[in-house]
Amino acid sequence: DVSSFKLDFIQKYLDGVMSDVTGDASGKLRIFGSLKKILMEGDIMVNNGKLKVDFLNTAYHFSDTVKVREDKFAFEDIDVRDAENHSALLNGEIHHDYYKNIVYNISIMPRNVLAMDLKASDGQNFYGKAYATGNVRIFGYPGAVNFTIQARTEPNTKVFLSLDNGSTVTVNNFITYVDRDAVVDSVAESDEYLEPKKTETHMKVSLTVEATPDAEVNILTSAEGDMLKATGTGNIRMEYDSKSDLQLFGNYEVEKGSYIFTLQNIIRKDFTLRNGGTIKWSGDPREGIINLDALYYVQAASLLDILDEADLEGLGRTTVPVNCLLNLTGNLMQPNIKFDLELPSDNELQRKVKNIVNTDEMMNREILSLLVIGAFYRPEYIQNSSSTNVGNQMASVLTSTVSGQLNNMLSQISDKFNVGVNAVL
Repeated sequence: DVSSFKLDFIQKYLDGVMSDVTGDASGKLRIFGSLKKILMEGDIMVNNGKLKVDFLNTAYHFSDTVKVREDKFAFEDIDVRDAENHSALLNGEIHHDYYKNIVYNISIMPRNVLAMDLKASDGQNFYGKAYATGNVRIFGYPGAVNFTIQARTEPNTKVFLSLDNGSTVTVNNFITYVDRDAVVDSVAESDEYLEPKKTETHMKVSLTVEATPDAEVNILTSAEGDMLKATGTGNIRMEYDSKSDLQLFGNYEVEKGSYIFTLQNIIRKDFTLRNGGTIKWSGDPREGIINLDALYYVQAASLLDILDEADLEGLGRTTVPVNCLLNLTGNLMQPNIKFDLELPSDNELQRKVKNIVNTDEMMNREILSLLVIGAFYRPEYIQNSSSTNVGNQMASVLTSTVSGQLNNMLSQISDKFNVGVNAVL
């Protein structure tokens, strides 16, 4: 007759899978067998049961009945709740051979449950909070743990992928559409048991995620701080093995977000992503392929720095808003960069500006000038007017400084040109 019996002893059967196992058990158990092979049988009510899934750093609690049988502990429709009281249904069994040779097979059906709560300090290349609905299967035995997860993201999900880390587990950042039959096959193939290691737990994870706009994905791609932040849709399959590198497969289509563009610690601008950009993976996360369009808005740039006064006759204004456009293609870690510009307020003015800015080198020069000082770079063949003369020492210093920085930065994109800057005060 068990009353308020502490469940801490179960911890040793779940090492490598779960920790912080606590709770009080009450009920009736029949104890039988030989002295060397003692068995128990009965139903135990667990009150204030708590546990933590180590790999995901998520804690859960429950109060329900656990069935104790000769060769197993059985869980049938246990209502498990996360720290925010969201509910999941747990079923499964922990088999044993007289409490040795432990084998577990546990399934969890979360419904908008906190499924991951990892911090950057936890040492993984992926971290953050993830809320999910789906199915989770945990199987294996001490020393060899397998996770098979199929999930759909829910609101308040915010995850980070750090690709600038040189550690073994490195991920690229996005999502591709995967044939669902192929996903099912990959899950089935992951059911083989792993050989355990005595010194550490060998972990294998097969994760299939249906990403929704409810989830925000942040991808850090460089030590300088380039970061992609997006919400969107797609399917991603992640294969993780603690003995090898992380693998990603799938497509992600951006709905909205931003791209932090940095260059030589001088430029750090937050570009707004346009709808429809994609990221695709086919294995190595760092080899993701991107096709993204983004813009940075300059509220007012003087047209006198780029056009003759004759081109502006009758216009009634000399400043216009400018969209600095950024197109990123190719490898996620080292993308091909192409700049463009648009004047959203006047198509005719845009045509005139582009007649002057008619090469890639000139476009790069103009965009970087707009990003650094918020003004067009004035071509040398356009004569200075009284309205654009640089007439003081501050402007001179600004001109030489920005000109040097632009040359340094532009050399990272192309070595075919050299620039100077006319600052307008």
